[in-house]
Amino acid sequence: MTSEPRRPQDQPAFSPERQKAFSRTLLSAAMCMIVAWGATLLPLPFSLIAGLAGIGALVFLVRLMVIAWPTPARRSASVTAAFGIPASIVVIGLALLSLVFYGPMTQYQECLDSALTNSAVSSCGKDLPGAILEWLPF
Repeated sequence: MTSEPRRPQDQPAFSPERQKAFSRTLLSAAMCMIVAWGATLLPLPFSLIAGLAGIGALVFLVRLMVIAWPTPARRSASVTAAFGIPASIVVIGLALLSLVFYGPMTQYQECLDSALTNSAVSSCGKDLPGAILEWLPF
């Protein structure tokens, strides 16, 4: 009965360089998502920054998966990416919609800024679909 020493798991442990890269990438992805969320609250044209920040978050999340895949942190990186990638895609999509319908959305925001009563605010909301349909080329 010879007992061979157990082999370590197939997954290598984090090297210090990989740990630093993982931490920096995770922080960068989180900061991009925070900037994207904050930018969505801004008026046009500043809210378009959310799309750029969403693209940055998407890049950092993919990089995070590449860094963490051969390590035991694969699970936590996968969960982070599973929530972060769809959230980034939604932010990018919202920014693209704002860009495509820039004219009507700007008019809607100006209407809301000048509205003083609840009936004026609801009137702005009722006018938006018509403005969007007029904006479309077909």
